[in-house]
Amino acid sequence: MDDEGVFRIPGAPVDAVFIDPPALLSSGYVDFALESSTYYARNVRNHEREQCIGEKRKRKKKKAVLNPKEVLAQQRHQEAREILLESHKAFMSNEPAQAKLKEMVKLKTSNAKVEDNSDFIALSQTFQAPLYDITLSSQGKCVPLFNNLVEASSSAEEVASSAGSDFLLPKNSRFLMTDFSEIHRLIPDSPSTGYNLIIIDPPWENKSVHRRSIYPTLPNKYLLSLPLQQLVHSSGALIGLWITNREKLHQFVEKELFPAWKLIPVGVWYWLKITDAGTMVSELDLNHHKPYECLLVASTLMQDHNDVPHRRVAITVPGQHSRKPPLGVLLADFAPKPVRALELFAREMNANWTSWGNEPLRFQGKSYFVERVPEDLTLSGNDTIA
Repeated sequence: MDDEGVFRIPGAPVDAVFIDPPALLSSGYVDFALESSTYYARNVRNHEREQCIGEKRKRKKKKAVLNPKEVLAQQRHQEAREILLESHKAFMSNEPAQAKLKEMVKLKTSNAKVEDNSDFIALSQTFQAPLYDITLSSQGKCVPLFNNLVEASSSAEEVASSAGSDFLLPKNSRFLMTDFSEIHRLIPDSPSTGYNLIIIDPPWENKSVHRRSIYPTLPNKYLLSLPLQQLVHSSGALIGLWITNREKLHQFVEKELFPAWKLIPVGVWYWLKITDAGTMVSELDLNHHKPYECLLVASTLMQDHNDVPHRRVAITVPGQHSRKPPLGVLLADFAPKPVRALELFAREMNANWTSWGNEPLRFQGKSYFVERVPEDLTLSGNDTIA
């Protein structure tokens, strides 16, 4: 694979890769790079494993009889279990992979600080929201921040300022910051200019997220009205949908959402989360806090998907809460060319992508980045673990 920060893992039962997200995302910038110490801001070695150990101690005795949803959830987990175990085993036994992990860990620091960026969700709800703008340095102009498609330079990253903070927009990227009611602004004038690769990371309803006020969630029924087919290119598209391990959500997607969107299921890509030491962040068979999440891959009726891996495992050390690894960049290898890529409910931007959501600048603050030095520009991440 030619992408920086992506490393193949031989010996796994399915196509498996080890990913360094900061290296992969940094390829979209010229004068800056994503700082590893800010991306890996939480200590997954201690926090998540202690949380899961505590959960194990508190667990009640397993019920003798499972209800129908629990049976389905267990079956789904068993389908993934062998793939994940064997892929992780191949990763742990591969010396080059372990060396790369150690190299990544060295780049992390315990005292990394990131400045708090503006709360754009709160700003958008104030009466003066239409007055906020964003200044694009290379273009020398101010444009509206909300309900406006903001485009970065095509040759290098864009330094932008808004609401008292500085941000970096990757090269040839665009973002539209609106709430769900304004998503129609993304609909292209013609299907021939639609998107042929779409990644969707919905803020699924979640009691834990709601209780801790991490981010606003969205009722599932709202997704049924998302105008997906109006966003899709006339020749078809590949779709990637992030989903939690709740069986209720899987049933909703399979029985209601994909039929409403007129999508054909293609497969499942697994994100396996590991600690700094390479171990899974939690025990694989815990009822809650499983060490993996799923990206459901689907296609529109017009899109050929025979070359898309039906099962794939991407292994990474997780970043901050709800920050997904850029698997859309990997899925782009199988999308029609030229790729016209869109991320919905985005909280981070990619080069050559359009990002939509109520906080696409969430992780674009300049404090998440570091200026490149000449040595950085000579390093290559095009390695393969063999």
